[in-house]
Amino acid sequence: MKPADVKKLSFLVFWGLALVILGCGFDGDDRSTPPPPPSFNVSGTITAAGRFVTDSDVNDPAADYIPNDT
Repeated sequence: MKPADVKKLSFLVFWGLALVILGCGFDGDDRSTPPPPPSFNVSGTITAAGRFVTDSDVNDPAADYIPNDT
């Protein structure tokens, strides 16, 4: 082989290997999928004490107006 052919062959091998390595998609993170988000369940009952009353003068034009500012 001529020195020019060896140089050309080494050039092609170098860039061929470089393209193969870059084509692997290495991004510095070895996780292929993100971890699943944490999950939890909440259950129970919410009740209001009997001494509470509702506010009837709300800012809703469809609601019945009952003044409660006496």
